[in-house]
Amino acid sequence: MSADNRDALLADIIKRECKFVGDLDNFIVGFIKPLFNRDTPFKRQMLEDPYIGACLNLYIDIYAACQLFLSSLQEASTDAQIADAISQFAPSLSIFSQYLTEVTSAINSLSKFGRPLFEYASGCLATGTTVENELLALQQHYAGYRELITQLVFRTPPGNEGMADMATALKIFEDACDMVDARIDDETVKVQLLLLQQQCKFNLLISTYLIV
Repeated sequence: MSADNRDALLADIIKRECKFVGDLDNFIVGFIKPLFNRDTPFKRQMLEDPYIGACLNLYIDIYAACQLFLSSLQEASTDAQIADAISQFAPSLSIFSQYLTEVTSAINSLSKFGRPLFEYASGCLATGTTVENELLALQQHYAGYRELITQLVFRTPPGNEGMADMATALKIFEDACDMVDARIDDETVKVQLLLLQQQCKFNLLISTYLIV
């Protein structure tokens, strides 16, 4: 496998991570931070819910971890530095694990807020998206990590000086993924059902809103 192929994949990973971090930042700035002002009864009630509060705080933690990972990859110029970025990021996957076991309960709690939540979110989010979809997007992103990091290591030419470091980093990363996957397996079906239910609720709510 040529170094060019590996470098192209690394560039794709950085591009993917850059978009993800940007999307998280937009949601934090547009939705979460104004909510944390607690300047209305609706906002206070939302944050008093333990599931919603925990989920949003973990969302911010994931943003910080992924932002650091992105910066490390962008600054890496050797295989050893890339390997170090992967190894340092691996423990942060536990935050995804915590988040993904909280998010279904948080989304169930969101259903209590109905129209007030819809009206608040409509001023923060892009047309056609929902808070629920924004929260669930983190699982879809996490799901791609193992394959991408594995391919990055496999595309590293065997003769490269840092190949041993890359192989070690992959083992650390795979072990972290194994622990996360074990915790979220039971959540996968719940998440899929929630996606379908929330889309149906969103369509019904927006139809009602337009009629009124």
